[in-house]
Amino acid sequence: MKHIILLLMALLAAAVSQAQDAAKAATDTVAADSAVNVVAWFTKTDTIVYTQKDQQLHIAQGDTAVMSSAERRYRIAVLDSTSKGYRLEFVLLGFAYNRPAAGKIQSEILDEMMKSMQGLRVIFTTDELGRVRDIENLKDVRTQVYAKCDSMISAIYAANPALYAKRSKPDMMKDIHRQLDTTYGSKQRFLEQMDALTLLFGNHGRSFNLGRYEEEENGTSVIVNASQGKADADDESASAGDYQVFTQVTEPTSATDSQQVIIYTDYFPDGWPRYAYFCNQTGSDAVSSVNIVEIEWESRMW
Repeated sequence: MKHIILLLMALLAAAVSQAQDAAKAATDTVAADSAVNVVAWFTKTDTIVYTQKDQQLHIAQGDTAVMSSAERRYRIAVLDSTSKGYRLEFVLLGFAYNRPAAGKIQSEILDEMMKSMQGLRVIFTTDELGRVRDIENLKDVRTQVYAKCDSMISAIYAANPALYAKRSKPDMMKDIHRQLDTTYGSKQRFLEQMDALTLLFGNHGRSFNLGRYEEEENGTSVIVNASQGKADADDESASAGDYQVFTQVTEPTSATDSQQVIIYTDYFPDGWPRYAYFCNQTGSDAVSSVNIVEIEWESRMW
């Protein structure tokens, strides 16, 4: 979860195309010392491994219960760099899932299903600034996922005949397929469910004034805090990256309840995210549900 080799800024500047230089210049509408511009300065063969931890919590009267937790590792690598953007691959390296509230059998099935996805490869593209634009191989991903799930469910039922008394295998497969359809039914749905890509690349192409301020987005008030780090390009163990962006949105959902979403991302000088944090809390002061996602770099090479 924590070792990257930063690219020297001079090498980065030399590695990008003139089109990317122009795109970067276009984002510099605010002086360099008064804003941070989240721009991808990736190079072909850039490779970074991330660890992601997810938690769903239930808080009632000060007591916190863990409803589910998951940990996954994945590798993101640049396959190609062109004047129009980047072509990258996302490879799932490992996945562990725990959902105590689901019951032992269902939790084991979900855990095994997630583990069976190890090695899954998603090809996606971004524009020259690093904004995710397309999933190239969604059809192949869908085929692999459904086949792996069917095979895994068959193996579980074969090893546990008693499961047939609780639910037939065809019914279980139908339920799993319905859940998968919500993710793999379309590219838009898939991107919405790929929280890794959303968190890591969601700010790319945007410019943030330095400091803490409040702005309006789509009629919603957003608190923003952007800061410039002091990372040494030669020191991958530095405690902070080159720049950081924090956003917070709080909206009422009823007379007594509200929803608060906090996103924090720390970036290396070349625009690769170093750390990302997401927290979505809904409810009241007495009772609330919290979804937390943390993504941290583990290793990098180019």
